[in-house]
Amino acid sequence: MLFIAVAFIEFLTGMEIDIFIPSYPELQQQFGLSPAKVQLCLSLNFITYCIGSLYAGPLGDRYGLRKVILSSLVIFIIGSVACCFAADFSYILLGRIFQGFGMAAPACLGYVVVAERYPIEKQAAMFGTLNGFTNIAVAIAPVIGSYVALYAGWRGNFATLLLLALIAMGFCLFVIPNDSRKIKTFRCH
Repeated sequence: MLFIAVAFIEFLTGMEIDIFIPSYPELQQQFGLSPAKVQLCLSLNFITYCIGSLYAGPLGDRYGLRKVILSSLVIFIIGSVACCFAADFSYILLGRIFQGFGMAAPACLGYVVVAERYPIEKQAAMFGTLNGFTNIAVAIAPVIGSYVALYAGWRGNFATLLLLALIAMGFCLFVIPNDSRKIKTFRCH
């Protein structure tokens, strides 16, 4: 079950990147935006994802993998709610920032969970499988996003991400073990 939870997180990581891209024309029309402004949704998300990735490891070492993964998923869920119920485009941008920052730690630390809980002989195959889940999600996300946007509009894509994040949170609550890591940091005087 632990590997399934991590695989689901990696699948969500791939989906969150571009499931809503088919909704760009609808967002442009509804909020009267230029294509460049709509593309900020993707750019801001990716920038905050990269920044969050830099801090994921140290935070996981200091506070524990489970706490950081769960806290980050809460941030992602808050961002998804902001996007779902946005009355203004600025709320969508803010939500995408939260989504990017919130997805960084689970995406990075999922590999650490696998590395710490499974024998080294199995890890290479498991890491390859996790990368496969992410890549499959990235490939199918625009297709799924197209159908969701067709039937449920642009908000439907963010609702889909919210639903997937809630499922990931449920998985992680029950299967990611507590760890008592407290790595000492050395200070230079």
